[in-house]
Amino acid sequence: MIKTKNFNIYKKMFAVILLIITLFGTVQPVFALSGSGNANWVGGQFATFMWTTDNADTEYGILARRLINVSTNERLTVFCVEHGVDFDTGVISNGDYYVPTNPTIKRACKVAYFGWYSKHPDYVIDGGINADSMINLKKDYVFTQQMVWETLGQSSARFVDSSLQNEFVSFKNNINNQIANMEKRPSFDATTITVDAGETQTITDSNNVLSQYNSIDKTVDGIRFQHNKGENTLTITVDENCLLENYRISDATMKSWGCIKDETRETDTNIYFEFKNGQQKQMMAMSYNDPVTMAFSLKINPLGNLELTKLNNNGDLVDGTVFTVNGPGYNGDVEVRNGRITLEKIKKGSYTIREKSVGTGYLLNTETYKVEVKPSQTATQAIVNSEPTGELSLTKIDIDTGNSKRVDGTVHHGDASIEGAVYKLYADEDIYNVQRTVKYFSKNDEIGTYTFNKNGVATAKITNTSTKANIEAKGDKIVGLPMGNYRLL
Repeated sequence: MIKTKNFNIYKKMFAVILLIITLFGTVQPVFALSGSGNANWVGGQFATFMWTTDNADTEYGILARRLINVSTNERLTVFCVEHGVDFDTGVISNGDYYVPTNPTIKRACKVAYFGWYSKHPDYVIDGGINADSMINLKKDYVFTQQMVWETLGQSSARFVDSSLQNEFVSFKNNINNQIANMEKRPSFDATTITVDAGETQTITDSNNVLSQYNSIDKTVDGIRFQHNKGENTLTITVDENCLLENYRISDATMKSWGCIKDETRETDTNIYFEFKNGQQKQMMAMSYNDPVTMAFSLKINPLGNLELTKLNNNGDLVDGTVFTVNGPGYNGDVEVRNGRITLEKIKKGSYTIREKSVGTGYLLNTETYKVEVKPSQTATQAIVNSEPTGELSLTKIDIDTGNSKRVDGTVHHGDASIEGAVYKLYADEDIYNVQRTVKYFSKNDEIGTYTFNKNGVATAKITNTSTKANIEAKGDKIVGLPMGNYRLL
């Protein structure tokens, strides 16, 4: 409770008024005070005649306060931050002033800013506050003062007038809502945003507060951040060569870039006044003075590569094949040259590869391949093309003897028989694979035989066991013969 003697308050007020007239004459508020320093002050206290349960036994209720800087003539409306402590009014008092850093004091400064200074920045308290026309302004001061004390944990009083108490409750709710609104950050604050390297992503703030933040266009470590004041979006572009997978944007970083809510910028106009022991400390808050920033993390998906290799059965690189590739970072056809092709810097994910066409001398591979591309890695897929092969069979279609004609109607068989007849298969030229990296047969190499029974059915047999050709005898056939010219003897 303020311990002010009722009989001399008018005397003190009158002395202050006389001192102001004598020393300064009529001056207008300047409010240039900021930062820290030391000065001589003349204090003034004015009755409001609004009582709480803390000061119900006093004549004047809550007191309104101001300070005057003797050297600069600055006149400041201030608020008491030591409930129940007096101040020597009408005399010169020396005191230090500085920007408060205590979180509770800073919270009280926010109350003072929204409750008073944001609405009445140029008004300096004097006796005129009790004029009937000033009732709403006086309520703003009194409610702000009581809420400051409550914020500092120095009072839990109620206004004696119940209607004033109801107004005060509404006032507090409004101030708390304004503070909460000012402290509200973008919806993506304290989240992790996933961005692919080489891509641009625009994030919209569903809290609709990003528009209040100052503009930035900053590029660090291959990551560009763009925001225009008045817009509710943040655009993040990650260079395709970025190798970072995680990146943290802190509050300090955003503050250093100037990306804060513009109204919360630090102007050092929250001032805490300290005087000699036993003399009331005071404060003012001309701006919000507590930069509201944002912080978030990036998870960057670096790009990967996909290498396709085209081979023949011998493992030789083969040209001329066209593949159709489909996936999150590529959809289209690619042609293999020099046996390999690499799709560089494509998005991670699952890709399917199908052979669309093949070079001369090879069979189309009809398989579908699936490959997983991972960030900062090269996924590989080798696809093999087989060369076409042939088969050769010998049959006897007419084994009759005697005077009947052959099936072709030309001559008589006579008494000839095919049983036991053997035919040999030879290479009629040097035979290679398409790439000519493998020689299957030299000219005149024997490959196999066909031996007939009495019914004219041949049994094939492979006689060349050194060839690299994958040939095989199946009944009356030799299968898997590489493309080339052959002869039978």
